[in-house]
Amino acid sequence: MIYDGATGKTESSRYWSWPPPRPEMKLADVDVADMLKIMQREVDAYADHNRKGVVLMSGGFDSRLILAHVNRARLDYQVMALSHPEQLFGADARLARRIARKLNCRQIDVVRPDRDFYASKSYLEFLLMNEVAIPSMNLYITPHVAHHVQSSMQSVWEGLGPGFAFAPAYPLPGGFATYQADRCKDRDSLHWQTVFSIFAPGWGETMYDDFRRVFTEDMSQYPDDDFGVAKFQMSSQMRRGLSISPLMVYANRVLPFTPCLSKAMWDLAAQIPRSVTAHHQLYLKLFAEYFPEAGSVPFCSGCKFFSYRSFTPDLWAWKKLGQAWEKGRYYKRRLDRTPVMGPVLRRLGVESSDNKWTNDLLDTVIRQVSPDDADLNADAVSSLQKQTPPFTWTTRLARNMLFYRQIWLWMMQGKLTPKHFDMLLAGQRL
Repeated sequence: MIYDGATGKTESSRYWSWPPPRPEMKLADVDVADMLKIMQREVDAYADHNRKGVVLMSGGFDSRLILAHVNRARLDYQVMALSHPEQLFGADARLARRIARKLNCRQIDVVRPDRDFYASKSYLEFLLMNEVAIPSMNLYITPHVAHHVQSSMQSVWEGLGPGFAFAPAYPLPGGFATYQADRCKDRDSLHWQTVFSIFAPGWGETMYDDFRRVFTEDMSQYPDDDFGVAKFQMSSQMRRGLSISPLMVYANRVLPFTPCLSKAMWDLAAQIPRSVTAHHQLYLKLFAEYFPEAGSVPFCSGCKFFSYRSFTPDLWAWKKLGQAWEKGRYYKRRLDRTPVMGPVLRRLGVESSDNKWTNDLLDTVIRQVSPDDADLNADAVSSLQKQTPPFTWTTRLARNMLFYRQIWLWMMQGKLTPKHFDMLLAGQRL
């Protein structure tokens, strides 16, 4: 908007716009070269602010594309990857380290999670920095990475916008009917039933009704197709979910550099149909034609492995290992629940992480929730406060909800600041 103080006139125009969709577009029609040129311009523009920094790496597609561009720009960077030993034996970090070596990165740091992270000052800092915006208790990557992002890094390269430049905003076809069935819990789900039980009578129902009303109103603004779902994703989840880490958390300590946020990239990416970006086919084409060396190491995305080559021995081995791992986890969970093997496994100390729940911070917060809070169900809260491990899944879910609400309430009231961390971690009342 432009306001003329002399005449009092106001002019307005729209800079950002949604480009016309091209549902007929095929993979061969995508101007990959132009998209990569735009991305390189953005990387160069970020580098004007700081030529040093850290690329936050995984075994997936986005970070590898950033690394290839940063490497091409000859910036002074290092790589940091988070090891996740419980997920495919740390395959993500292993692949990240391999590709960094392939591109001759001078420094590669693989960080490992702190065992007591979710009862630490670092986790409380994370909750305050993101304003308790996302459920994060035992969420693995985001909180742990945030803990290791330090001001000495100066800048971090992380994530691509608008979130679906080279991959689909939402992977499944079928418009909003599919989206709702996949992403939205219904009234009879365990999550909503837990809400109805721990909040004051009628208050949980109000939450559900208001959510459904707002969600329905929002959906009605978009076409009921793949493009409509993508636009909805962009205006909701990507702005309020995926952008939290770089723009709300990392930005407290470093400059967050997130390429592909320009209008030029937006105008190209938003017109590409899901059928072209699905199954990572656009990404695989991109690496095969423009960054073959960077793509020579298999990709790991969503615990699945990909390669632009029809067959590679290491990709075959990773896939077989991944299948064995998933089957092992499935049968181990089943054994944990059997009347005989469950107690035996727990006695041996090898029960699955799904059934373990010991966290001093969470226990301290739950003890300080007031049953007399007008928004809560006093009987349900009092019952939860008397529960002892091992907890049922319903109890764990209810405790989680109360934990997030209480942390948020203290933060809004000004009762939880960094100066209170030691007090809370020592089990004292705020």
